[in-house]
Amino acid sequence: MTIYEISELIVDGFEKLAIYPGQSTDHYDACKGCDDLLSAWNSLKIYMGEQNIGDVWELERRQIKEFRNYNIHPSFIFQLLGDELHNAGIKDKTYYEKRIEYCTDFLNYIGDDRLTMENTRREIADSYFELGDEVECDRLYREWLETDPKWGQGYVGWASNYENGWHGRKNTEKAASLYEKALGIDGIRDREDVISRALSFYEEIGNTDKTADLRNELSQLQAKSPKHSTNRGQRQASSKKLAGMSHAHVEAVRSTRNAVAHDMVIAIIYKAVIAHALSTIPG
Repeated sequence: MTIYEISELIVDGFEKLAIYPGQSTDHYDACKGCDDLLSAWNSLKIYMGEQNIGDVWELERRQIKEFRNYNIHPSFIFQLLGDELHNAGIKDKTYYEKRIEYCTDFLNYIGDDRLTMENTRREIADSYFELGDEVECDRLYREWLETDPKWGQGYVGWASNYENGWHGRKNTEKAASLYEKALGIDGIRDREDVISRALSFYEEIGNTDKTADLRNELSQLQAKSPKHSTNRGQRQASSKKLAGMSHAHVEAVRSTRNAVAHDMVIAIIYKAVIAHALSTIPG
């Protein structure tokens, strides 16, 4: 598959996922959109290998013409794919399996970007939970947190699975123990986010003593510094903005491309007719 064909496939996937600002969601299809992007990803890996491109950030820096034409940002698109595979999994659980396979593979193409690695790891572990495999979900989070005990979003992700109880597996005691452990770690990253999520959890279960303490600490943190969230919710909330190009703009690009192609065909036919006419003139 050429880089041009990969670009077209990415745009097709985006249209099915209704990513572009102003685009109607009437024909939103998470499964088909993810299928297009997964196919594009597999072909893009071959291209990256042929061009000796090590990760998606280097791919971004190459400023590939076909990507520029559609304002395609590979690093963003293929992070977004993990989120959309979750949406597809709600409809068809096999997409949770695809999400695990894809995200595990994607980790090999993100270089040393910690935030992307953390978000992608969460998507892997959470997908196991959504498939009913709490044991593997717990094993992964435990392993990663032993290596990086100050990973605040790791505790948030792990606790959220038991807090929300996907598919009837709610366990408030386990969620509480995970939030408690996170809150007790000095210097934990994204402490404000951890407190905010824990506060919401304790409000939900009616623990007024705990919520009062957390609300007080959260107010103190917010007074000291402006909000700066690094979690994947921030990425999801801004996804339509970061997509970069309106659906109308994409259609305009496609229309221009088709018009140019049409003109080229007319020119070729015209030249052929002239050449044939000239060949019939007696020398």
